[in-house]
Order: sequence, then C-alpha cells, then structure tokens
Amino acid sequence: MLVRDPINKSIAKHTQEINGVLITPVDTIKYLGMYLTSELSRRDMIKTRCKQAICNAKGLIPFIKKTKMHWKITNSIYKMVISPSMIYGLNVIALTKSNRTRLRQYEREILKDMLQVAKNQLKLKTQEILEGRTIVKITKFLAKGCTNSGWLYTPITPNPD
Repeated sequence: MLVRDPINKSIAKHTQEINGVLITPVDTIKYLGMYLTSELSRRDMIKTRCKQAICNAKGLIPFIKKTKMHWKITNSIYKMVISPSMIYGLNVIALTKSNRTRLRQYEREILKDMLQVAKNQLKLKTQEILEGRTIVKITKFLAKGCTNSGWLYTPITPNPD
C-alpha cells in the first residue's frame, strides 16, 4: 500500500490491518508501467524508462550490425520499439525542464548508437537525426506552458480537515 500524506512526511513502516487484511506500506509502487512514489517523483520514472530503452537498444545493436540493416529500417525500428518504451505514460505527468532535457539526451544517445552500426548511414547532424521524433514533439508541446498548468496531472491528496 502506497500512502501519501502531504502534511505528515513520516509514514509508519509497520504492517497494518485494515478489514482483516494485512497491508505493508511501501515507498514505491509500479502500476501499469508507471512508478508511483509517496513524493510523486517523476524523475525515478523517467530514469527507469530511459534505462530500459537503452537496454532495448543495446540488445538490438548487434542484430542491426549482423544483418547490415539499412539506416532507414533502423530508424523505423527506433520509432516502433524504443521510442514508445520511453514515452509511455508521459501524457499524464507534468515534465520539468530537466526531465525534458534528459529525455532528449537519452533519445540522441540511443539514435546515434543505433545509426552508427547501420548500413548506408549518412553523416547526419544531430538536428537532422532528431527531426520529427516523438519525444522532441512531446517536449516541445509540454514546453509551451503546459507543464505547470495542472491539467496534465493533478495528484489526489487527502483533505487535512
């Protein structure tokens, strides 16, 4: 059971019984691929998603190299496999500027690694590589003032009264 109380920051760590069921409080819960924390930390979720995307890309790189895949196919694999694993669930949280920057950096790193081993890879500049990317589009949309407006993510907190 994840407990979030904005007033009392120290949550009891012992097991509690509610309606005859023993419940153990935890700091983090994974629900539908999203990490929920008592502090509503988005950083942990983004960090975990990006690490998973890097692991997926590193697993694909030997395959791309072995099959001598064309860079356009590699680019399509990135769009279909890697990018969705990074951006799943980002539409329900408010991203800070540092989180948007971190996502862009990870995307750049993964794309460069994948395209370096691809066949017929042109010497593309970073901006050309990132042109039309999903993460860049999302971060540009969120940077236009939607991050702190409250409509993307509103945490439910208990009433202190």
